[in-house]
Amino acid sequence: MPLTVSANRTDAGLLVLRLGLGALMLFHGIYKLTHGIAWIAGPLGRVGLPPWVAYGVYVGEILAPVLVILGLWARPAAFVVTVVGATLPPPAVTAKTTC
Repeated sequence: MPLTVSANRTDAGLLVLRLGLGALMLFHGIYKLTHGIAWIAGPLGRVGLPPWVAYGVYVGEILAPVLVILGLWARPAAFVVTVVGATLPPPAVTAKTTC
């Protein structure tokens, strides 16, 4: 069965979404890889998470985006990216306020 034009566009759209999501998360992961993750332990502790959870950032922001970009285990990797994004502390918790 030959592919139709709409099937080609759907595949191209999914590719663009995979590349975009993967690249955005990978850039965040590369920043944390080059600058370390010690700074994120404080905000994680303020929301009640143990400091060792910060190492999960490497899985969620480096390994999972690479898998999404390559299309290998894309759905489980996208789920990991979603969990990492959903567990980020809100900006009000991480922002330094002065009175």
